[in-house]
Amino acid sequence: TEPPAAVTVEFTEPMALPSLATGFELLGSGGGVLGTLLTGLTTNFALMPTNPLPAGTYTADLAATVTDLAGNPLAATNWSFVVRPPATL
Repeated sequence: TEPPAAVTVEFTEPMALPSLATGFELLGSGGGVLGTLLTGLTTNFALMPTNPLPAGTYTADLAATVTDLAGNPLAATNWSFVVRPPATL
């Protein structure tokens, strides 16, 4: 079994970690995906799913409650991606 892959986001300026902890969400066909928010620098973050993602379409949401260190809010945004089933040989 493959380990879970992280969904990453990179910002151009330092972000407030508490706002990301509540404002960064990964959604699949079954609803919210459980995971852990990991940090590198204050501009790089990753959401590591608790379990590998099954095949399907996922949406990563960043809410307007996400702020930089100065308290400036981010415009709400999202992006989607597809996890494909493993290839069979």
